[in-house]
Amino acid sequence: MLSAIIKGLFFGLSISLLIGPIVFALLETTIEKGRKTGFIFASGIWFSDIIYIIIVNLIFKTFTISTSTMKIGGIIGGFILVLFGISAWFSKRNTNNNYQLNFKKIGQAFAKGISINIFNPFVFVLWLSIYGMLLALNYTLLEKVAFYFAMLLTVALLDLFKIQLANILIKQLTTNKLVLVKKVAAVILILFGIVLIARVW
Repeated sequence: MLSAIIKGLFFGLSISLLIGPIVFALLETTIEKGRKTGFIFASGIWFSDIIYIIIVNLIFKTFTISTSTMKIGGIIGGFILVLFGISAWFSKRNTNNNYQLNFKKIGQAFAKGISINIFNPFVFVLWLSIYGMLLALNYTLLEKVAFYFAMLLTVALLDLFKIQLANILIKQLTTNKLVLVKKVAAVILILFGIVLIARVW
């Protein structure tokens, strides 16, 4: 059990340290719309991770995911990243003081977190490889639960740290510098989207 928890912590740390489109999307969302919206966006990501775990562990035994399905998912995910990047580039910058959350905005932030993660085929491949590793280790159901819990908890805590870091940037940087950071994040999201489309095409 302890071994499963330690491995889960290690994998959670490793995933969180990867610099990918989700990191920049999380930072951009927090800088533009505040810490609360960043948290809601991150919650969507965590929720989609749980969906992937369920799919891989329960449904994958019965159904197989075809290459064409993975390709379509990758193309959709790439276009989502490009659209998010373009939207971030042209959107007017908000601050924690003037961005008011409502039910619609909460739903949009949560859905954005889900879509940016669930339509990325490389995230599916990641969870599939972890599933294969757990099979090779011959983990019991309880050990698998402990592994996934430790892993997701580590990812969530480090995501909260990133949100807090972005919130600190809001207070420390001038408006012009914040706009520059947001635009850099937007360009990176667009580039990640183009690369994702090219890799699965």
